[in-house]
Amino acid sequence: MRADAPLCGADLPPEGFRFKTYAPGDEVHWAQIESSVGEFDTAKAAEAYFMEHYAPRSEKLAQRLFFALDAQGRYAGTCNAWDDGENTRATLHWVAVRPEYQGKGIARALVARALYAFAQAGEAPVYLHTQTWSHGAIRLYRKLGFEVVRQPDFSPKACRDFEAALEVLQTVLPPAEYADLAAHVI
Repeated sequence: MRADAPLCGADLPPEGFRFKTYAPGDEVHWAQIESSVGEFDTAKAAEAYFMEHYAPRSEKLAQRLFFALDAQGRYAGTCNAWDDGENTRATLHWVAVRPEYQGKGIARALVARALYAFAQAGEAPVYLHTQTWSHGAIRLYRKLGFEVVRQPDFSPKACRDFEAALEVLQTVLPPAEYADLAAHVI
C-alpha cells in the first residue's frame, strides 16, 4: 500500500494510554507484542529478528519506533516509521496491538504518530506491506490515505499474488467498500 499524502497529525493516544519511543531493552516488549499477534511463533524468534534487523540501527529507533503503554505501564502496541538507511522510501513497519488491547483506537493512534514522524522528516510517499488476513488493518490504512498498489516499487516480494489477494478482499469486505478499494488501486 502507498500513501502519497497520508492523513497525519500528532494524534494523542487513546485515553488511558501514552506513547513512548524505543529505549534499550524495549526489544523484549516489541517481540512480545509481535508474537502475541502471530507475526512470529515465539517472542524469542521475534527478538532474534529485531536484533538482526533493527538493533544495528538503534540510533534511529529512538526517533522512529513507537509504543503505546497503558496506565499501568504495560506495552499494548507498537509501530515503526522505518528508515533503514539503504532505501529511500518511508516505510511503515510492524504495526501491532496485543489482542487484549485491540478495538481501542491504539493502532490508529500509533499509525498516525508514525505518519507524523515521516511528515516531520519530509518523507513521502509512505509505503507499507500487509496481507489479506489483515483486512481490518487495510480498512484503517485506507482511512488514513493509503491505497492498494498493484505493482509495488518498494519491495520485490510484495504482491506476487495480487489478483488472488483482491479476490480474498472481495469476500471479506462489504461490497461498497471493496468496490471503492478496487476503484482506487494504483
